[in-house]
Amino acid sequence: MKRESWKLLVVDDEPEVHKVTELVASEMMFDGLPLNLLFADSKQSAMEVLNENPDTSVILLDVVMETDHAGLDFVKYIREELKNDCLKIILRTGQPGSAPERETIEEYEINDYLPKAEVGPNRLFTSIKTALRDYTHYEIIQEQKIQIEKDQKVLLVIGFFVFILVLFQVFVLYYVNKLL
Repeated sequence: MKRESWKLLVVDDEPEVHKVTELVASEMMFDGLPLNLLFADSKQSAMEVLNENPDTSVILLDVVMETDHAGLDFVKYIREELKNDCLKIILRTGQPGSAPERETIEEYEINDYLPKAEVGPNRLFTSIKTALRDYTHYEIIQEQKIQIEKDQKVLLVIGFFVFILVLFQVFVLYYVNKLL
């Protein structure tokens, strides 16, 4: 896929988190392209931003916003309603008790879990970079899958024509032998 930047959606109801994320990620590059930071402060605004930017690669997502599980509801929306398995989701929570790490990783299809109290600039940088790397790997696999499906269709058509050709040869040989 040809792109000009990597879209990273930051979903958090704390403006300070937006600012810190911008400080860490604004100068980041991946595969020679900059990050384009998008911001939302609620599940509803995140849905709108994502619908306007379906090529978003990574989401940094808070759990507790307008409700105790708004972030987790947004994950369900992405995976179940949008059927988007490619998008990488990094869950960031300031209240780990409302979304315990093990249970959340087991129940929701997220790619990383970061308690805000433990996330410094290096850890955030690492999580974003590895999520982008995973995203590109997933894209490559999807492109190869599409190519394999195309190749299978071509081979099926070729096989059909070979079958018809062989059948025609058998038919010709049968009638040539009958005439002789």
